[in-house]
Amino acid sequence: MIEKLNLLKDYSYYFLFTLNPYGKDIETNVPEKSEIIETFRKLSQMIGKEKVIWRYDPILISEKYNKEFHYEKFEILSEKLHKFIDKCIISFLDFYRKTKQKTKHLNLIEISEIEEIEIAKQFAQIGKNYDLKIQTCAEKFDLTGSGILPGKCIDDELIIEIRDQILDVTKDKNQRKECNCVQSIDIGEYNTCFHNCLYCYAN
Repeated sequence: MIEKLNLLKDYSYYFLFTLNPYGKDIETNVPEKSEIIETFRKLSQMIGKEKVIWRYDPILISEKYNKEFHYEKFEILSEKLHKFIDKCIISFLDFYRKTKQKTKHLNLIEISEIEEIEIAKQFAQIGKNYDLKIQTCAEKFDLTGSGILPGKCIDDELIIEIRDQILDVTKDKNQRKECNCVQSIDIGEYNTCFHNCLYCYAN
């Protein structure tokens, strides 16, 4: 997309940019993290950090990828990215049917409400240390007490800020009740991503 940004010059847009700390056992064909971080920084410098939203999701827990792993990696990534972003959106793994099938061998642990709150509090503190706003995406548990507010991937407030134009939109009724995204039209396609991340329900 970096080389094709000129094709978007007549549009208002922002990027949701996923960067997780997982290895090739989960993110099969994702480039090396150092390359992703460099791309992230370059994109932010080109279009402005308000237009690049970091997604650290989904958070999944296993013996290998335990809570302490996430605390350490989120701190490291926050230190590397905080000058290039304003906001990070987090979410916890949803065990969709396809996801369960693809991750069965990983022995993933379903995260309880208490554990989500514990993780959220730690992430919120790390975010505070780096002046990062942390939001959630469609979480069924209320994490506001941890200092993390519900977010919107399709965010009317951000679009209004970018376009400097008032929008008359409401919550998207076609999404899950926990989702706060506003009405939109999805022009994506299933089974088109070559990254083959095991947690993904779109392939």
